[in-house]
Amino acid sequence: MSNCNGIFSYKTDIGKVRKTNEDEALVLTNATGDIMLVVCDGMGGHVKGDIAARIAIDVMKNEFKNKPSFTSSNDVKRFLSRATKKANDIIFQSAKENDLSKKMGTTMTVVIIRKNNLFILNIGDSRAYLIDGNTIEQVTEDDSYVNYLYHLGKITLEEMDVHPKRHILMNALGLFQNANFEINVIHYDGCKVFLCTDGLYTMLSEEEMLSIITTSDSVDDKCDMLVKNANRNGGLDNIAVALWEVEK
Repeated sequence: MSNCNGIFSYKTDIGKVRKTNEDEALVLTNATGDIMLVVCDGMGGHVKGDIAARIAIDVMKNEFKNKPSFTSSNDVKRFLSRATKKANDIIFQSAKENDLSKKMGTTMTVVIIRKNNLFILNIGDSRAYLIDGNTIEQVTEDDSYVNYLYHLGKITLEEMDVHPKRHILMNALGLFQNANFEINVIHYDGCKVFLCTDGLYTMLSEEEMLSIITTSDSVDDKCDMLVKNANRNGGLDNIAVALWEVEK
């Protein structure tokens, strides 16, 4: 799809192994041309994970639709903070009220593009990347146990990929009564913005992502190809992708 200054696509896929799809993705634009990209990876097992991810996506969608424009950078931050806390409250309360859903939660990575700023909020281990020319840069920090160990100097980057506890998260939306997150703001100069869940980036290297995203194909075809290649490499998890490109 396109808006006045860019084109976008998003897609989820069950993968090759899982019985249910607990990943969600969304891209929306508002009347003033601001863009919001979101991916979520539900956790907690059958039924629970997809409920948590769906709640998170629905809250972000409804809050964004009810906010026709932003007045300032602080307004964007307030919006993100309020919407995230609301999603956390609903997931947390749903889990408390339903024994089936105890310990359900979801990762959530959100990027809002407003003028020449990117606002990035990340909970869990889904990721946002910027693609500028032939470079790809991860601009989120995984809330994962292995990333924690890496920053302590206990393991190497290479060991992170094969560590037996690499799937353990230190943070997720809905797991705790109070949501724990930061909002980072970085300068935006029109490069491609790509969000994905771990079902994509554990199956494809950054080089493989870059080679697909920098082709001249449509954004829809690029998202299809990313998912197809992740499945070809094993498809061990659900997959969610969201891609934004400025129209040249």
